[in-house]
Amino acid sequence: MVPRDDFARMKQIEADLRRMTKVFMDGADSIVIRDLQGRIVDANREVERVFGWSRQDLLGLPAKDLLPQEWHDLADQNMARCLAGEPVRNAEGVVRSKSGQLIPILSTAFLLTDENDQPVAIANIVKDITGLKQVSARLEQRNRELKQFVSAVSHDLGEPLRAIRGFVELLRDGYQDRLGNDAREWIQFVVDGVERMQRLIDDLLDYSRLESQAITFETVDCNTVLVQALANLHASVVESGAVITSDRLPTLSGNASQLLQLIQNLIGNAIKYRSKEPPTVHLAAERIDGGWHVFVRDNGIGIAPAQHEKIFDIFHRLHSREQIPGSGVGLATCRAIVERHGGRIWVDSQPGQGSVFHFTLPSKPAAAKDASAG
Repeated sequence: MVPRDDFARMKQIEADLRRMTKVFMDGADSIVIRDLQGRIVDANREVERVFGWSRQDLLGLPAKDLLPQEWHDLADQNMARCLAGEPVRNAEGVVRSKSGQLIPILSTAFLLTDENDQPVAIANIVKDITGLKQVSARLEQRNRELKQFVSAVSHDLGEPLRAIRGFVELLRDGYQDRLGNDAREWIQFVVDGVERMQRLIDDLLDYSRLESQAITFETVDCNTVLVQALANLHASVVESGAVITSDRLPTLSGNASQLLQLIQNLIGNAIKYRSKEPPTVHLAAERIDGGWHVFVRDNGIGIAPAQHEKIFDIFHRLHSREQIPGSGVGLATCRAIVERHGGRIWVDSQPGQGSVFHFTLPSKPAAAKDASAG
């Protein structure tokens, strides 16, 4: 006769197994169980619904037979990683459905062990990302169209602006003796307005090119980048009496021209938004997990906390053009550069107390990382 305690324990185990089986069979994601040789030993109902294969079709089938041939080597590599005890998360791949359709997927695989912690099988949780791929393709197409539109508009606006400026300057120079002070002032307003519009168009075009142009990564010495940025800003530094200092900056993997634009924009902003005192700007960096934390500290007019996020939005300005000139694109460009390198940017500041702009740069930029498949 089975002791009462053992009987209750067996009933509890049986109930637990039924619950686990129900979770497995009715799960929202496709789940496939493979043995240690890669053959399918079980699959849930979602596999049948998404891929059309019945459980009976799949039992005993090598899982990689469901993949196109070009994915087999990567599947073998990912299986070896699982057998070594390393989970493979969100690996991209393609599965052939029963009807022959190729379905893009993300797969997470991990090792299943017994009560003695010995490997017994591999579990794969598979997500059909067909919808995400379609949305991504549409977004990419819309982005391409938007960039083409910006480029076309920039060109189409640039031509009449140059014509306006040319004719207004001819009017000013040819009729200088006949123009009164008011007329000369009005002509100058037109010239200044054309110049602002041209700068805005150029900045907008540069901003749109950040994402549309291919980006290459190389080893970049940020100290050399700083020297070039200061050379480009020489006139502003001299005019403002700015003092620019720096600790030793890192050498890292990045795009040299974009990092130059980033550092130049941040120093240029510190000079532009200065207080009554001559600008002082200090750059420094520190190691963090996976990369670098760089900061640019100034003694400028500062920024209210409510504006800390908004200042990185394109065209967002805190001051009128009469107070401080600019297009409102500079910090948006900084954010685009940092994010394209796989980092983030933020500011610490209070009105009247200067600002510290922080940004992080990974040791290996996100855009340079290889995509994994599974």
